[in-house]
Amino acid sequence: MRKLLIFCCLLASLACLSRASAATISGRGYEDFEASYADNLTFINENTGRHLLPLVLAKGDANADGGHRMYELLGDVLRVSIRLDQSNKVIEKCEIVLTAPPGMSYGTSEYNDFTTSGYHSYALLMAMHTAADPAVRYGLVTAVNDGLLAGEGNYTTQVGVYTLTCTRADNVATLTFENTLAVTPEPEVTPDGADAAPEDEGNNEEDESMAG
Repeated sequence: MRKLLIFCCLLASLACLSRASAATISGRGYEDFEASYADNLTFINENTGRHLLPLVLAKGDANADGGHRMYELLGDVLRVSIRLDQSNKVIEKCEIVLTAPPGMSYGTSEYNDFTTSGYHSYALLMAMHTAADPAVRYGLVTAVNDGLLAGEGNYTTQVGVYTLTCTRADNVATLTFENTLAVTPEPEVTPDGADAAPEDEGNNEEDESMAG
C-alpha cells in the first residue's frame, strides 16, 4: 500500500511539472497574432470605410537574439518589435511604438499618415487579445486610451499571460506586452454600443490620445 501511495505522489508531482512546463510556453502564437491582426483591420475597415491592408513585419533569423526569432517593422511613425520564445512559436515580448510627427496639423499628409498608422497600432494591439469577437478585442483599445488619460500617461494591465505596460510622453506612445508565464484571465472589455467600434471622423480623438 505504501509503495502505491508513493507511486501516486510521484504521478501527481509529474503532473504538476507538466502543467508548469506548459505554462512556460503558453501565450499568443505568432501565427494566431498575424491572423488576428488581419481580421482586426477588416473590422476597422468595415467601421470606418477605410481600405487598410496588413503591414508586413520583417522576419529575422531564428538565432538573431540568443535563439529567439524577431519580427520587426521600422518606421518613423509606427515601429513594432516582436520577440518569440525559445520555441520560436509563441510571442515572448511585443512592443508597439506610435509617434506623432512634430508640427503635425489636421488635413496634412503627415496627419493622414499618422491616422493610418494609428489604426494599424489599434489592430496590432487588439491582436494580442485572444477573444474571438473583434468588437471585444477593440475594447482593449478603449481601455488603453482611457487608462493613459486617467494615469496621466501611464497605464498597466494584464492581458492573458502578458503584462501590458503603456506610456505616453512627448507625442510618443509605447505599448509593451511581456509574457509573465502565468495564466491570467483576459481583462473584461465589453463593448458598449456604438463606442465599441472605431469611427472615421477625420480628427480622431483616440489617435491623439494614444500618442498625443
